[in-house]
Amino acid sequence: MKNIIDGRKFCKTIKPLFSEKSNDRKKIILIEAESIITDDTEIAELMSNFFSKTVEKLNITGYENAIEVDSSLNTIDHAIAKFVHHPSIIKIKENVTNQTFSFNTSSEFEFYNKIINMKANKPSTFNNIPAKILNENVDICGPFISRFNNISLTESSFPNSLKKADIIPVHKKEDKFNVSNYRPNSILPSISKVFEKMLYDQIIMFAEKFFSNKLCGFRKCYSSQIIILDLVNNWQECLDNKGSH
Repeated sequence: MKNIIDGRKFCKTIKPLFSEKSNDRKKIILIEAESIITDDTEIAELMSNFFSKTVEKLNITGYENAIEVDSSLNTIDHAIAKFVHHPSIIKIKENVTNQTFSFNTSSEFEFYNKIINMKANKPSTFNNIPAKILNENVDICGPFISRFNNISLTESSFPNSLKKADIIPVHKKEDKFNVSNYRPNSILPSISKVFEKMLYDQIIMFAEKFFSNKLCGFRKCYSSQIIILDLVNNWQECLDNKGSH
């Protein structure tokens, strides 16, 4: 607390957290049209152009039977009306009926737990509040974050500034000088991650009862090992019953 109140100690404590220096940061060098590119601005533009066109190169076709709807509708209502006859929507309605969901505001204590349990070394966007600062000063920032997020829920809005991410190029395979061998990694502000976690917990609590116990992908405490063990048990039972299962 003394390091926060005292001006000099505050600057000395917080400055390293916002430093641009990083021991593990490596200079990216690209080769484009037989030219070696080392300028950071040129590299950033090349990466940006490549990443922005990546989805287009997948040749994903849209849903052909989407219907034209009133463009004045809000984003969510517009999407629901446009894809009302989509096969996946119809299938969901066949199995899930009369179910409604809405987000609830959360207490300061719940936000306190989310902030205190964040990884201190979790990256945040450039010149934004690092997770470590939130961790160590949760008693000060917790009430403000709690109030801010609850207002966002009740008003169904979220500041655009907290939706912005820093895109970090990550080398994925083979030649490091080829821009196509990099993938984009989005880094969001730490405060956005707190809000995201609160919403995730509410959504997953509601949706969990609809999930099959065979669904192991993208679920906490589930993995490919779970479904493999289940298969092995079924095969063993089948063998024990001489092929009858």
